[in-house]
Amino acid sequence: MDKDLKKYKQFIENEIDKISREVASAKGRPDKDSINKRITELSNYHNNTIRNFQHERFIHLIVTFFFAGLLLLSLAVSMSFVMFPMSDNVQTILNLSLCVSLILLIVEACYIRHYYLLENNTQLLYKSSKKLFELSQPQSVVDRES
Repeated sequence: MDKDLKKYKQFIENEIDKISREVASAKGRPDKDSINKRITELSNYHNNTIRNFQHERFIHLIVTFFFAGLLLLSLAVSMSFVMFPMSDNVQTILNLSLCVSLILLIVEACYIRHYYLLENNTQLLYKSSKKLFELSQPQSVVDRES
């Protein structure tokens, strides 16, 4: 997902740069409508893509909290077995629950890292949205003509 976000960010930045150059060179030319249409289409595509990334980010947040709950539950079970007298069965269950806790801790760390990257890269896409919005304003083509 991180690669997809970086690839998309590069794509949208290239498209915004192309359109910016076209807007700058559109002085007195009648193709302002086609430029505005491209800006609108790119903006709609970009907003839909951001919406998809936001949805994925939300799903990963839910999964991260779910695994955090499982981790806390497994730690609580592990700590409850510490209070029992240490027979062989209790020791075996304690060892298994500690192994499960360790596995969940590793999985949770991976989910937190992934969510962190997803969150930060999605935030970076908002800057591209702002650039597209600025390009879509009527003065963007008109002001550059004068």
